[in-house]
Amino acid sequence: MSAPQTGECLDIVRSLALFLRDQRDAVEIVSAAVRSIDDRLPRSVVRIWLSRSTKHCSNCTQPAACETSFHCLQLEASAGETTALQDPMSNMAFGQGLPGIVGKNEHDHFCHELRGSGYETELSWCKEHNLTTFCGFPLFSAGRLLGVLGIYGETLPSEEARRNLSCSALLLSQALGSAFLRNEQERLSNQLEHKVNQRTAQLQSRVSDLEDTRRAMLNMMAEAFEAQRQMRQLTEKLEIMVEERTKELRAAKDEAVRANELKSQFLGRVSHEFRTPMHGMISFAKLGIRRIDRLDRDKTLFYFQQILESAGELLPLIDDLLDISKIESGKVDYHFEYLDLRALLFDIVGKYEPLFAERQLEIKITVSNDFPKRIRFDRKHMRQVFVNILGNAGKFGEPGTDVSVDLSCTKNDVVVRVADHGPGIPPTELSMIFDTFSQSTVTRGSFEGAGLGLAIACAIIESHDGLISVHNREEGGAEFLICLPWNENEARETLMLESQPIQQPVED
Repeated sequence: MSAPQTGECLDIVRSLALFLRDQRDAVEIVSAAVRSIDDRLPRSVVRIWLSRSTKHCSNCTQPAACETSFHCLQLEASAGETTALQDPMSNMAFGQGLPGIVGKNEHDHFCHELRGSGYETELSWCKEHNLTTFCGFPLFSAGRLLGVLGIYGETLPSEEARRNLSCSALLLSQALGSAFLRNEQERLSNQLEHKVNQRTAQLQSRVSDLEDTRRAMLNMMAEAFEAQRQMRQLTEKLEIMVEERTKELRAAKDEAVRANELKSQFLGRVSHEFRTPMHGMISFAKLGIRRIDRLDRDKTLFYFQQILESAGELLPLIDDLLDISKIESGKVDYHFEYLDLRALLFDIVGKYEPLFAERQLEIKITVSNDFPKRIRFDRKHMRQVFVNILGNAGKFGEPGTDVSVDLSCTKNDVVVRVADHGPGIPPTELSMIFDTFSQSTVTRGSFEGAGLGLAIACAIIESHDGLISVHNREEGGAEFLICLPWNENEARETLMLESQPIQQPVED
């Protein structure tokens, strides 16, 4: 048997959309749905199980699951090679069989070969009807699992066909949700009508004379006034909720617009950052190729040095792009160790001394006496954080001023402060300086960069369960504050283990 074609499954979506538009009864909806799907999927079994809302059935095999919002599945409609509603596959417990797994995991499930599903009854039933594949789609409406659409067959539909079947499941979910909502509304309406009738009968039985009638009228008026009062309260509450929601939507819209602007600015900056060094590399390469037969060694070396410098300008940008991609996808690998943070900072400062000297900056490092010798962090990524922050301080600091690095600790945190005397950060941009692609308007255009460094640094610190923040100093410049957690007892145990000598085996 060949796999169902995309056109056939697309017909299912169209026919379901036309049919379900005017349907109101849940039983008619599921019956029509399985017939519509089965007409276009020959030699298959199409079934719909609906979620049962009762608890603790007599044959319940999952009593603990009955305490949750989802209990079990009951077969409601079947079409295809077998249409029986009473067979071993009519009721599926929570997490039992492939339909139960679809309901439990709450997402589409496709099985190319029905083996090892963990439910022997299902395997026997499929083998009896020569069924080898399964497609399952959960039916959701308003965050509630209504049931499961299952299709057993001999061949798994194509990927496009499965997407169309998923669309059919969505249409079916919406129709079922509407039907259940109408049934619930009718039930509540009947219940309310019944209570009103009961109340009316009680009032009529009690109204035997004028006094009783008067009392009843007064009671009804009091109830009406109370209802009006409650209605006013609900109306006011609704107005407040609408206003708050409107503000949230406006804020979300503004954030989306800002994100789009940042993306456009980032693409412009990145294209420029890529184009300039790439153009230099291509130009010197072409020039070397054209003159290779008459170039001396010094000229050839000059061309290669220019190509190398251009490649060096590209590499940090590419590294930042790769890092932010890994961070956003959650694929960053951290190797945490107990290491000396002071030694790491001194090493970084030593490598940045030429930059500070060139800009006539003096760097001052202060370490408190109680600063721990070792804390737990990832050397590579923590180095990346402080290289970025100290590099910014070196680039933006005013010549002739100093950059201060202060290391201290509290009971549960180590604190590193890096302060400069640069232009600072506009107050309106402080809250977004750690956002991806964000650059201060004060320094934008004066220095190279794509606005990724601080976003990467913030993500690394947060992965260490730490905190990074920035504020402007009254005397000018900006100060970055980095807090990292540390456990004195745990660090002490690690040092003791490392200091213990390794015992050599004693020879006989």
